[in-house]
Amino acid sequence: RWLALLAFYILYLLFGATIYYRIESELEIEKNRKNLEERIRIHELLTTNLQPISNDTKKKILDQLSDYCEKKVTNHTEDKYPDPLRWSFYHSFIFAFTVCSTVGYGNLAPSTTLGRMIMIIYSLIGIPINGILFAGLGDFFGRTFIGIYQRYKNYKMSRDNLYVPRQFGLFATVVIALIPGVTCFIILPALLFTYFEGWPYTLSIYFTYVTTTTIGFGDYVPTFQPHQEYEFGVRFIFYKIFIVVWFIFSLGYLGMIMAFITKGMRSKKLAKLEQQLSVNIKATQSRIWHGVTKDVGYLRRILNELYIMKFKQRRKKQRRKKPCLPRTR
Repeated sequence: RWLALLAFYILYLLFGATIYYRIESELEIEKNRKNLEERIRIHELLTTNLQPISNDTKKKILDQLSDYCEKKVTNHTEDKYPDPLRWSFYHSFIFAFTVCSTVGYGNLAPSTTLGRMIMIIYSLIGIPINGILFAGLGDFFGRTFIGIYQRYKNYKMSRDNLYVPRQFGLFATVVIALIPGVTCFIILPALLFTYFEGWPYTLSIYFTYVTTTTIGFGDYVPTFQPHQEYEFGVRFIFYKIFIVVWFIFSLGYLGMIMAFITKGMRSKKLAKLEQQLSVNIKATQSRIWHGVTKDVGYLRRILNELYIMKFKQRRKKQRRKKPCLPRTR
């Protein structure tokens, strides 16, 4: 069931990616063309009016200006790699996913009124689909996790007849479930991000955690560096596919953890309610018993008094009916 829903979800993301790629990429290409023209004019203006200095010094000045202005003013023909299209089809797909999953990095956002209105309608449908999918994925992970533990218990019991399985509480269950999740979705993926993005490992851990928990600050986002496609080649394609798979299954695993916590909290509440109900029933029984005992004693006293009164009345009647014996001389 969840596989069919996953297929539908991916098709829905592809549909959204197609819309945003068509709307936003054309505007970005036009904007990049104007920025390039402006960059060429600024570069010519600077190189013409700078005093006669060496080319190395001139390049250093232009590099510093580029860093300060956060726009390149160096000669565009000297760029080693062209800037990647921010609204490429892949990035449009990631944007659609961040909308539906509510991660919301914020590094990409619709720049037109049409795009913003479409995003509202798109998210109204996509967010519920996302919630249903990840609830199903969480249930799948949960059943798999419990099944593995059940097999382990059966194996131990088959080896040792005296083996008694341990009963884990809510906290212990969550910790045990977190260990493989943290390893598979935070620690190991961080190694790939360090390799492909050139981030420090601690920064990669930060990014994987922020994404997995759907915090999504957007201060660091993968696959936007210009050199990656040229430097890594085919490996970069597999890396981008991995990011999508990692996104989906990490959020599904988070759904499993939340389901465990919810079930644990519900079971605790039910246990408290059952305990409270049991105490109330016992107290009610005690009150009823004491009340009935008290009433029985009271009724017994009344019956005894009635019996005594009845006995006295009989004695009086018998005395009245008894004849008087004549006196003997």
